[in-house]
Amino acid sequence: MGEESRSVASEDFLLEKPSPGSDACILIGRLPPTAVLPGGPLRAVLWLVDEASPGAQIHAASASAVRLGPATAAQIEAALVDFFKKSPKHLPALCVTRSLPPEYEAQYAEAIGIAGSVLEAQHRARVTRQADAFAWQSHILRNLAEYAASRVPDSWEGALTGIPAFIVGAGPSLDASIGALARHTGRAVVFAADSSLRALHRAGVEPDFVVSVDVAKTAAKCLLPDGPVPRRVVLSANSPPDWTPAVPAANRYFVSSNQLTLDWLASLGIARTTVNVCENSGATAIDLARFLGCAPICLFGMDLALDAAGAAQRHHGAVETSVYANSGFNAAQDFPKVPGNFSAEVPTHVIGDWRSLDRRFATWPSGLVQVVTDRGARLSNTTVVRPEDFALSTRELAREQTLAALSPPVPAPAALVRVVAEQLGFFGRRLLEWMPAVRQTHETAGDAGVAASLRSLFADPAHGRMLGAYSLKLMPHLLPPIEENAALWSGIIAEMEALGNAAIAAAEELDTRPTPETATEPL
Repeated sequence: MGEESRSVASEDFLLEKPSPGSDACILIGRLPPTAVLPGGPLRAVLWLVDEASPGAQIHAASASAVRLGPATAAQIEAALVDFFKKSPKHLPALCVTRSLPPEYEAQYAEAIGIAGSVLEAQHRARVTRQADAFAWQSHILRNLAEYAASRVPDSWEGALTGIPAFIVGAGPSLDASIGALARHTGRAVVFAADSSLRALHRAGVEPDFVVSVDVAKTAAKCLLPDGPVPRRVVLSANSPPDWTPAVPAANRYFVSSNQLTLDWLASLGIARTTVNVCENSGATAIDLARFLGCAPICLFGMDLALDAAGAAQRHHGAVETSVYANSGFNAAQDFPKVPGNFSAEVPTHVIGDWRSLDRRFATWPSGLVQVVTDRGARLSNTTVVRPEDFALSTRELAREQTLAALSPPVPAPAALVRVVAEQLGFFGRRLLEWMPAVRQTHETAGDAGVAASLRSLFADPAHGRMLGAYSLKLMPHLLPPIEENAALWSGIIAEMEALGNAAIAAAEELDTRPTPETATEPL
């Protein structure tokens, strides 16, 4: 672009999503001769365009085109993911032109959907990581002893074969479908996503499993003060630690998630669970029900779409709104469209979650998943049932006996726990001993000096894995050009000191927690 950079004329583009500080752009559609991409100078452009489009001059240090038609959806997604890797600090801008020939409408719609999904996933991974990585890693360290002792066991696989499952999400359609769910209580195992608990309590339904895998969903915000103690709570390692005092130890179970520290534990012998955290609590509950062998799997309140009526409603009426106070949701923005259950298209605020679940269901047995709703996004290979038409078989089920027979977790052996405690405690102490010197470096050599000093931390790969999510937050800041921001680097030093203390506390808890070899028989 160089000196020719100017503001984009709005008539040239259907959609412009700038990214402050970025020098890269994803361009979708034919490029009119007069159109100019935002920002500049641009270092890189990825152009998704139909195979019949004439060439166009794109002013960027590096520009590549993916031709729609010859390129498959998987190839488009792979090209996008690879393009994002070239910009570790800033997300690229996204521009969709108005020059989308009607004969290529379906191909462009697919490309826009894929780009939106990848952009959402990258935004979640990067922007959310910068905001939440310290909380993620703090929670993991505080939950480490619980995770080692209380992971969902492999023996649960198929343990509920043939018993129906009700998966209860927090979508707006739950207001319409919860009556049908309540009428069939006792004929299925109820898996409740954390944000659905208030609605279930009002309907007199006590879930068999509560699933909460989000870093921000505290027990205080999800559990009702006057509600019953959940029978079984399934958590992730980065769930808020206040679930531990809120729920008895015998009722708590953990599933693995995509976290570096859990990779480190697995390398030492504390294996990951077979069932894993998915995109959200509802999706994780679905995979847990499938792992347990439940059939059919009936979804309630799993809209994955906005209620178009009113102000783009995301959740059912009884939801605790404070849980989503800092989500950044803007009802006035333009949302991508996906197929609807009862309309051709519906707007979605979670297109990445919808795409992931849609792909998963496409590979599952036909007839396994029923969606009980009067609205929402269409999911592949599912049967949609209106709430007033929903019915289950009245055959007798050994539901309670089967649930009661689920085996408890098998804690990690004491020898492995000792190894983890020793390495983690040593690492935490070294961090605390090192940070005063790093703070001194900041005073004498500035921000660049701190970055140079912290790079040495990753000479040992185990250090990055023990820092886990926080190391992924830190690494982009260590790449040149170094951001001159004294408050940023002072904050990083303070957070690393806090993580050093958390690592020491986790090691001490691991050392003192009873394990199979050290526990005594009850009197």
